[in-house]
Amino acid sequence: MDDSDRPDGDPDADPNGSEDVGWADEPGSDLADETGSDWDDETGSDWDDESGLGIDETGGQSDLWGHARTIASMLGLVVVAFVMGLLAIVVISVGLIVAGVEVTETDSLFVSLVGLQGIGFPLTAYGYLRYTDREFQQFIPTRRPSLKELGLVVGSAIGALVLFLITASILVTLLGTEPAANSGGETVRENPEIVPFLLPFVFLFNGPGEELLFRGVIQGRFREDYGAPAAIVLASLMFAPAHILSLVGSPQAAAVTISLLTVPSLVFGAVYEYTDNFTVPALVHGLYNSILFGSVYLVSVYGDGTAELIVF
Repeated sequence: MDDSDRPDGDPDADPNGSEDVGWADEPGSDLADETGSDWDDETGSDWDDESGLGIDETGGQSDLWGHARTIASMLGLVVVAFVMGLLAIVVISVGLIVAGVEVTETDSLFVSLVGLQGIGFPLTAYGYLRYTDREFQQFIPTRRPSLKELGLVVGSAIGALVLFLITASILVTLLGTEPAANSGGETVRENPEIVPFLLPFVFLFNGPGEELLFRGVIQGRFREDYGAPAAIVLASLMFAPAHILSLVGSPQAAAVTISLLTVPSLVFGAVYEYTDNFTVPALVHGLYNSILFGSVYLVSVYGDGTAELIVF
């Protein structure tokens, strides 16, 4: 059959002809087909992608922006927690003064524990969970500790203290700089008689309050994006510097103390990930600080009256 016998419009009329490269043919480059260069397809460089930056999510720039945004949001959460805590401290202090109570230095320590770790930190953590529509028990698993977990609490607290002392000895030897003193620790050292009354506050507010914010919320949020090991480190790098406001000494001494505080923080974070039970790191933290307070009390009452303390 010659070409004149082929029916008009037959797609087979000329396999190599121009009629076989139309915009609507099956393997063509239709702007809306699945394999074409559609600006809104799944693999293209859509300027309205989920990152909101007009950049392919697989690109490095969008990843960096996402990491920076996550870290910045957690740093902002720490700032909010401290602001809330300071406001609570002011309100409690004013209330005591209005009630005719003279707020002494030791009273200020108790007020600080209640206002900061008892009110500011928990309210901020709760607010974050509500704002992000996260359910508490799912995001921060909490249950009564088993006997094995209670044993882990004791072992972890002692282990964290031993690691802290070893690291402190190494850093002081290498750097020749003593750690900065903690204002709360100084108050306890000068007034050791308050320790028996202080310990319940440590277990009720100090340990649970700080762990709820730094381990429960911040470490939990980092875990979602980076996994448990990185989350432990990142949360610890926020936990230690957060104590800068309570440190007394030179910037070099403060840097040593902040470095040292990452050691117990890493232990708290690791225990949390291992047990998947928020109650455990809260108890470890409380017991760790209680051991330090208790040692100050024992040394001050039965020893030579001197002791160094770095807590909170």
